[in-house]
Amino acid sequence: MGIKSSSDIFFIMSVAAVLMAVISWAVESMWLASTQWLLVGIMVGVWGLYLRLRDMHEGSGKKK
Repeated sequence: MGIKSSSDIFFIMSVAAVLMAVISWAVESMWLASTQWLLVGIMVGVWGLYLRLRDMHEGSGKKK
């Protein structure tokens, strides 16, 4: 098991950003920082989903 594509990297970054949001909220209730990390996580997650779907679509169109 390993990182197979760039969409896996974006997924890992998205999870890390959401964890940073939780940590920044829990430590000192920094609402602005936690909101920023949540937005980063959502944006990176959507981009990773787009790449995953694009890879699946391109993979199904290829014939060997």
